[in-house]
Amino acid sequence: QVVVRTPALVGLTAAPATLTLEHGASANVAITARYEDGSTQDVTANAQTTYLSGNPAIATAAGGRIGGIGPGTTLVVVLFGGQSTVVN
Repeated sequence: QVVVRTPALVGLTAAPATLTLEHGASANVAITARYEDGSTQDVTANAQTTYLSGNPAIATAAGGRIGGIGPGTTLVVVLFGGQSTVVN
């Protein structure tokens, strides 16, 4: 019997993890999934990657792009495969 298993997802990393944007500006972030076997995968544009802005009046987030909408500070939480990371 041959058993092939997929390595478990152990975490996500955002790069950069901290952003400062001017009003109306935007920036790309890269989201990398880390697996138990040491392998990595870019999941920035993966259909199963979810971006959640803590305050959409301050920043929007989708598909690896974060946009500065209004003054203030907020977090963007990125979810993939039951793991999460935060962009400050």
